[in-house]
Amino acid sequence: MFSTKPMKLNQISSSRIKKIFSKIYRPIRLALRLLQKAIANPKYIPLCFWAFKQLSWVDRDLQNMAIAALKTPTQNSLPPLNSDLKQAIRERAVAIFWTTKIHPLRPKCLHRSLALYHWLLEQGVSPKLEIGWGGDIGHAWVTYDGLVLNDSPNVAESMTPFTRF
Repeated sequence: MFSTKPMKLNQISSSRIKKIFSKIYRPIRLALRLLQKAIANPKYIPLCFWAFKQLSWVDRDLQNMAIAALKTPTQNSLPPLNSDLKQAIRERAVAIFWTTKIHPLRPKCLHRSLALYHWLLEQGVSPKLEIGWGGDIGHAWVTYDGLVLNDSPNVAESMTPFTRF
């Protein structure tokens, strides 16, 4: 029935070894890349910790946050963003993006967008959370007065927005 001989290393399937190795190696590799970026730009270290916490919070309260975004009224005429706030938004968006690479919950575009959206609301900015569809995939991003804040500027051209909150 059962063999009493000890299993040799060459008897373990190489695909199993690769699977175990990839589960360990990928997060370490991504964490090291994030650390390299943080060392190059030390100001991103606290932003990455903030993003990690925000992404966990968004994942926990995703349904409630989406409903709250639906109920938030948007302003028709928006004041322009000052250069300091634009820089802070860009830094937050980058930190959120970097952090999603190593976050254990594997946050997607909706998580990233909701984290930035709620931070902007806390800053007194009235952003729009946009959700669109392009081809076979859905996507979410944040805009302010037509300016895409956390994605490529032409995302609205490749994705048809069907919802703007």
